[in-house]
Amino acid sequence: MNQIETIWREKPSFMFTLSTQGLLTPDSLKLLSAHLSLGKSTIDVNGLLTSFQRVQIEPQGQVTTHLALELNEVDQFLKTYFPEHKIPRTSGQVTSTAKVHFNGLSDIGGDLDLKMDNVHVGQFDLGKASIRGKYHNQEVELEELTAIHPAGQLKLTKSNFKFKSPWEFVSEVKIESLDLQKLFVSLGLKNIPVELKIQGGGPCHGQLADFQITCQPDLAGSNLLVGGSFDLPVVVDISSFAANGPVTVDRQKVSYKASVFLGEDRGTSEGIIDYATGFKIGFQSPSVDFKNVRNLANLKFEGQGPVDGVTEGDSSSAILRMKLRPSNFVFEDYQLGTIESELIYEKSHLKLRQMTGNIDQTQYLGEMDINLSDKVLEGNFKFPQVDLKDIAFAVVRHLPLPMTIQGSGMGSMSFNGPFDFWKMNYILDSRFKKGNIATESFGELVARVNSVKGEAKTQELFLTKGSSRIDLQASLSPEKFLNLTGRASNFKLEESEFVTQFSTQVYGLMTGNANLQGLLFDPDISFLAHSLRPF
Repeated sequence: MNQIETIWREKPSFMFTLSTQGLLTPDSLKLLSAHLSLGKSTIDVNGLLTSFQRVQIEPQGQVTTHLALELNEVDQFLKTYFPEHKIPRTSGQVTSTAKVHFNGLSDIGGDLDLKMDNVHVGQFDLGKASIRGKYHNQEVELEELTAIHPAGQLKLTKSNFKFKSPWEFVSEVKIESLDLQKLFVSLGLKNIPVELKIQGGGPCHGQLADFQITCQPDLAGSNLLVGGSFDLPVVVDISSFAANGPVTVDRQKVSYKASVFLGEDRGTSEGIIDYATGFKIGFQSPSVDFKNVRNLANLKFEGQGPVDGVTEGDSSSAILRMKLRPSNFVFEDYQLGTIESELIYEKSHLKLRQMTGNIDQTQYLGEMDINLSDKVLEGNFKFPQVDLKDIAFAVVRHLPLPMTIQGSGMGSMSFNGPFDFWKMNYILDSRFKKGNIATESFGELVARVNSVKGEAKTQELFLTKGSSRIDLQASLSPEKFLNLTGRASNFKLEESEFVTQFSTQVYGLMTGNANLQGLLFDPDISFLAHSLRPF
């Protein structure tokens, strides 16, 4: 029996102690005990090597190993002696018992019983766990492992780790919860204006040296919010969605490519979140229903249609660009029919550019710029072809008319001011032909209206009927108080559909004044005929 005790000091910052006791015979080596210590970390080994003459060529036997590791000491040792391996910072305590048998260098295996307490690897908190696994040829198979990170919790099952560089592993990963904003904060990115909570899981593989993980998960996301924090207005807020596709995480970035399911809508998304430069996320769908988007810039959107867009940003700003082609499109309760436009969000401005659209027989084009911080908007529209009934349909949620109107023509409108129509500045210029108001037809209708802070006044307003003309002046206040006066000169009574519905035997020329005054939908009406004569 021999006993060796060694104190080994190659580096002033590390103290090694090695002691061994063994029994050597011509055919075997029985290792009664071998003890290695590094600070508070210890490794104890005992076992039996048979066919000792061939131990360097084809060792055979079995060994039992007991480890008690202070991982912060091991971490310092590895970084000092093996700086070429970029291993994440580790801390905590690990104890394990391993029973290893070997039959030559190519056949090494055994059982592992591992316990962890307060273990951290990089940003991951593995907490306290008891793990059973199997070891074979520098690989360990583990039944289950729970990893707790400040951003959430992962559960690993059917895991395999290789104990040689680059320290590869495979595992089935279940994401109990993951908060993307907390993940950003843990990586030192404290002002990325994106929030998202994720659950799900799938197969993963990767390596610890030059850290990288690639997974193929099925995920359920909730409360996706772009903007809405760090004094930025909400850009996009989606309550829930599902996705599947590859995700890769490394030291510089997170990247993914996925199929996305938003309610009944389907699409694809591809993105990258770079820890240093920010994020860029693209998305496409043949059809998106805005009802599945909980909030888009705190504005009211309705409709469904193809979407192709990208959002990108960093710790100080976010930009959103989308090409839209929705039908049944409604913006802030204005019914705009079918449109095609580019939507851009940047620096608290939401812009609808190069907008073209149609509502039944009406065609229009224009642009809008919405300042979300100041809650004001401005824009302009041209109507190369417009019908009054389509205009009535567009504004019916704001201004339901008490009568039907119809007539084709053209026009233009520019506007600016708060989101409230009744406080807005606008200039309207329009001309219509061959239409009707309620039951009364007209030959031509010209309307030019200016509004300042919701105080609307006509600059020119008249209509013709045959050889007759009716001139009108009107004002409408933000309180919806209407004051309208009109004068008809030489109006032929027999041409009036209103008159002839009572009698077809009425003839003559009429000159007179009319006045409507009061609340818009309940005005007082007065009429004075100056002359009524037959012809």
